[in-house]
Amino acid sequence: MKYCVDFAFCNRSLMMQRIQEVLADALPGIAFEPMINIAHNYAAIENHFGENVFVHRKGAAVHDLSLEKEMARLDALGIIHALRYQKDLEEAPGAYKDIDEVMANQQDLVRILTELSPVAVIKGV
Repeated sequence: MKYCVDFAFCNRSLMMQRIQEVLADALPGIAFEPMINIAHNYAAIENHFGENVFVHRKGAAVHDLSLEKEMARLDALGIIHALRYQKDLEEAPGAYKDIDEVMANQQDLVRILTELSPVAVIKGV
């Protein structure tokens, strides 16, 4: 599993590097913050109630989502996407917690620097 998590990090790092190169070419003088790397699909040993247990952290709840509704949602927002099949829903917005609620729950821990809006949701194969 560690290999898979590390491999995913390398992929994200390479994608980020390529995106930064394109942006730097188009917007001379642009500055970037350090990359934030938080895996959302992994297992770890954690201690809960005095006992060590394996916990699987999984970011998406694809079985509860409607492919048609998620596609329509992205289309209505003008977001480029590659949602075609149920398995693609792992990256759909509905698979994740509401960001406003998440940020409100941790307002004493973080400072929001900027708010971003997606322009594309594409899962590679």
